[in-house]
Amino acid sequence: MQDAAPLAASPLIRHLRSIPQRELYFFALYRVLEAGLMAALFFSPLTGLIEQARLPVLGQATATAYLACALVLLVSSRNEHRLAALVIVGTAIDIAAAALASHALPAVGAGIATMLMFNVAAAAMLLPLRTGLAMAALASLMLAV
Repeated sequence: MQDAAPLAASPLIRHLRSIPQRELYFFALYRVLEAGLMAALFFSPLTGLIEQARLPVLGQATATAYLACALVLLVSSRNEHRLAALVIVGTAIDIAAAALASHALPAVGAGIATMLMFNVAAAAMLLPLRTGLAMAALASLMLAV
């Protein structure tokens, strides 16, 4: 009689276990895209066409720090064992960067808030319900100030 292959070794189970890691990787990749767009916005000479930045140095510092943090989170997203911690830290960084960028350049606040909405929604899908709701509440409070 043949031994049945253990369930844990099944290709389907391995595939299902790798899904959160892929979601975290693409979430981190999207964060790098957002940080790149924010850096392009604050370092571009075309920023003056939108509106004069209220605090251009704050915007440039925020964009630089956000891009650096996004790249670190992208590299860190390879480790699935810290999934919840990476999502929470990454979303907190997203919220802080969005609040500072909206303060530095108020004319693009609606666009930044829309990008943040996607980040919070993606984080809520990867986190437990209470933690996801807490992140959404934190984002609302930070952008309301």
